[in-house]
Amino acid sequence: MMKLLAGLFLENKTPLAAHAQSLEASGTKILARFQEVGDSPKNHKLLRHIIAIEGWGLSRLRMLLGEKPLVVDSSKLYAPPESSAWNSLLEDFKNTRHELVALVPFLESSTGKVAHNALGDLSARAWLKYLGFHANTESWRLKSQ
Repeated sequence: MMKLLAGLFLENKTPLAAHAQSLEASGTKILARFQEVGDSPKNHKLLRHIIAIEGWGLSRLRMLLGEKPLVVDSSKLYAPPESSAWNSLLEDFKNTRHELVALVPFLESSTGKVAHNALGDLSARAWLKYLGFHANTESWRLKSQ
């Protein structure tokens, strides 16, 4: 049931360029939100989680493009070290989001799908929508010190 609902919500006909614009704009807002709230143990953990999901999604999109072999892994493998400084995490998020946006034009020719561990096979558009939705939603959980 979860896979069906995810597919209905995530699969879309939105042009990839529009996804790229949305990800770029939301990335700027999310980064500002991170900078505003500052570091705390909870915020540190949440930011590491968001970066991990973005990195994992990037890896899956590269698999879709055939740049990497399909590997069933976990987002936890893409999390920065717990010891990372807050400013380093901010830079990691910025760089990961930039890398994601830069990958979008190459996805134009992709017609296949690649698996999300919980949501099933997703197209490039669905992955982009998922990654944008995830980071936006999670970033609202950040708390000011």
